[in-house]
Amino acid sequence: MERELKLSEKLFCLSVNPKNGGILMNASAALSMTLAGSVFVELIKKELVSFENGVVHLVKPTLQNDEIHEFFLKPIRLREKNRKIRTWISWFNARGRKIRKLFIRDLVRKNVLRIEEKRFLFIPYDKIYLKDPAIQGIKYL
Repeated sequence: MERELKLSEKLFCLSVNPKNGGILMNASAALSMTLAGSVFVELIKKELVSFENGVVHLVKPTLQNDEIHEFFLKPIRLREKNRKIRTWISWFNARGRKIRKLFIRDLVRKNVLRIEEKRFLFIPYDKIYLKDPAIQGIKYL
């Protein structure tokens, strides 16, 4: 079964520990900022936004079917003033937990990740696992 993943989804999959599941510790610190930057690259490639002199300009304000792209475009649409790319990336970096949840939900729907509910003492939490890293062409050392 062939699946086509976007750049940001591939980066998220690289941050998942292939053996034990969960997000790799050394990837978790920069993951939100990396995902925000990669989504902006995707938006520029789709010609939804443009990038001139460090400032992001909205080109097409239409609604998107992609939940992640829509999450990024919505605040850009609401702001009247164009802002610098670093302002937007730091703004989305502050919402890193929400962005991770969006990526997890999207990749579970695409059958790339699976979620297991775990408990530590009496505290429930979810742990994510790659279903099959070989399908994605992701190689680990």
